[in-house]
Formats: sequence, C-alpha cells, structure tokens
Amino acid sequence: MNVVIKHIKKIFLGNDKNIEKKAYVWVILGAGTFSSISPALLFFVTRFLGTEEAGIFSLGFSFAQLFSIIGLFNIRMFHSTDVMHSYSFGEYFSARILSVIVMLGVSIFFTIINGYYFQKALVLIFLTLLKVSDCFSDVCEGEFQRNKRVDLAGKTQFIKSVLSIIVFIATLLFTKNLIISIILQCTILLVTTLVIDLPAILDFSALSFSFNIKRVAVLFTECLPLFINAFLLMLIYTLPKYAVDRNFPSDYQAYYNILFMPSFVFNLAAAFLINPVLSSLASFWTAKDINGFKRTLSKQIFAFIAILIPLIIGGYFEGIPLLNIVYGVNLDIFKNMFMVLLFGGCFNAFAVLLLSLGVIFRKQRDFMLIYAAAAVVCAIFSFLLPLRIGFEGVAWAYFIAMTVLCTALAGLTIGNMKRKDI
Repeated sequence: MNVVIKHIKKIFLGNDKNIEKKAYVWVILGAGTFSSISPALLFFVTRFLGTEEAGIFSLGFSFAQLFSIIGLFNIRMFHSTDVMHSYSFGEYFSARILSVIVMLGVSIFFTIINGYYFQKALVLIFLTLLKVSDCFSDVCEGEFQRNKRVDLAGKTQFIKSVLSIIVFIATLLFTKNLIISIILQCTILLVTTLVIDLPAILDFSALSFSFNIKRVAVLFTECLPLFINAFLLMLIYTLPKYAVDRNFPSDYQAYYNILFMPSFVFNLAAAFLINPVLSSLASFWTAKDINGFKRTLSKQIFAFIAILIPLIIGGYFEGIPLLNIVYGVNLDIFKNMFMVLLFGGCFNAFAVLLLSLGVIFRKQRDFMLIYAAAAVVCAIFSFLLPLRIGFEGVAWAYFIAMTVLCTALAGLTIGNMKRKDI
C-alpha cells in the first residue's frame, strides 16, 4: 500500500519545470471542474429524480456551502499570501480541524431547529459531510500555493472534482437514490485526500498537529474578518434561495439554481486570473516592489475585462436556449431574470478580486462593514421584492446587493492604494 501511495505521489508532484505555465493550465482545469460540480449534479438529479428532489438538493447544497464557510474560515487567502511563513502548516491544519468540528455541530443544530423532515435533513447533513473533504483539501492547497506550486493546488482540485462527479452520477444512475449517491461521493473524496493531498504535503512541510491554543487563537483572530466577509457573502448567495423556499413551490428552487449557475462563470474567470499570481502579488507588496505589483495587477484586470465582455454577450443570445437544452426545462420566460443574475455575478467576481487585494494589503478588517451592509440590503430586498414583483424579485435582490458590495469595495481599495501612492 505504501509503495502505491509513493508512486501516486511521484506522479502527482511531477517536476518543477515551466511551473508558471503549468499553474495556469491546472488552475483552469481545477477551477473549471470544481465550479461544474454543482450544475452537473443538479443536472443529473433533475433528469433522474425530477424537479422536486432537485429543489431539495439545491437548497441542501446551498446551506452546505454556507456551513462550509465555517469549516474553511476563509483562511486559504491568508495562508497562500503568508509568504513570510508567520504560521506553520501544522498550525493551519490544527485550526482547520477545530473549524470543521464547529461546522458539523452548527449544521446538525440548524437541521434540528428548522424541523426538516427526515429525507431533507439527511440530504443537508450528508452534503455538509461532503464539505469536510473540501475543507481539508483547501488547507493543503493553500500550502501548495504558499510554496509557489499553484499547479498542485489546481491538479488536486481537478482530480477530486472529476472523481466526485463520476461517482455521484454512476451511483445515482444505478440506485436512483440521492442519499446513497452523496454518501459514496463523500467516501471517495475523503480517500483521495488521504492518498494524494496529505502525502504530497510532506515534500513542503512537516505534517504535524500544533494545538498551541495561543497560536491557533491568534490565527483565528487574524482571519476572523475574512471569515465574516465570506460568511456574509455566502449569506448573500443563500438569502434569495431561502426567499424562493419560503414563497414558491420546490420546483422553483431548481429553476432559480439553474438560472443562477452560469453567473459563477465569472468567479471561475476571476480564480483563473488571480490565483496563479496571488502569491507573487503578495511577494511584490511585501518587498515594496510597487512597479512589479502594478504591472502584474494591471495585466490581470485587463484580461478579466476582456473575458467578461464576450461572456455577457454570449449569455444574452445563447444563455437561455442552452440551459433549456441542457436541463430539459423551458426557461424562456425567465430571460430578464437570467440577465439580472448574470450582471450580479459580474459584480460578484470583481468583489472577489478586490477582496484578494485587501488580504494582500492586510486590510481585511476594513471590509467587514461593507459585507455586512450588502448582506442587510440583500435580506431586505429578498423579503420585499418577491412579494412585490414575484419570482424575478429574488434576482433583483441579489443584483442590488452585489452592486452595493462591489462599488463600496472598489472605493475602499482605491483609497488604500492612494494612501500607498500606488
């Protein structure tokens, strides 16, 4: 068994030639397949089990993502930009164990107080367990990225995403049982984490547990603003879905999620452009190499805008017809709603880029009030607009919140950069 794991590790690590080119390729593949998990699973659940179970799955997946923010604690961005190695991998890993335990406890408590019926409760609990593997993979990927091996972070994300989709679809096809499919998906992801991620980490850091309460507490304190920002952002994603659950039949939950999925293409573009250079930008900033920082950042922003324009045009003309074909439902009457969500996704992606800069500047605390304000705006409009204008109101609630978030973050980021004469 050890020989097999060593062989897998050797293949996985590869060599360090042309790392920058490999990084872009693997980030595209990794982020692309990871982003496709939710729409792919929703597609097959809709096809095999119908829109009602697809609605239950969509809501459960959304809440599992919300709870995963607790498990991740959004430490990854801080971890990957910790180029001075202020904290060891053991300290990051120990912090992750504690945050995952809290995540599981919160998900069980939430399920109990909402009084979900048995199947809905099981779907939510097992989808949260699915996120446990994501949480431990994330801390390993952060260490790869900190050590300038972004290619490995993308590679492991790609491998596990592909396996996750294949196992889920195959199980669903043969059993027609949603819960069994999720359980087997959890199993394969945990196995790949143990076989691929953890052995590979040993080439960069000692795999140790450091329950130094003081150090771990300081790490949590430094990353608390990032956690709050991430939780509020996920809340903004979830509040419209919660409004759909409260005001419309279960199949509308599936329709909303189908319309919402393409907006995350913009997040994929943001990840593709910022992740490979995040550590480099942090290094430029730490070394006070302002020219290198500006040159790299400008290049990524212009590339991002160049990607957004054709995506928006393509979405307007071909988005709904393509979704009709892929998901086998008629969404023609929701075209305006689709475009509202698409533009909301565009603002969301810009917000992700701006948050990355805030972390590099170590100004993450300044962003908390902005995220809180955007979440309050989303909560208010998610409550009011569906009652006033119907189903499309949930999309407008998301769009308005994202516009507020992106505009305010841009103003704060520009202010920070001017103070540094950038």
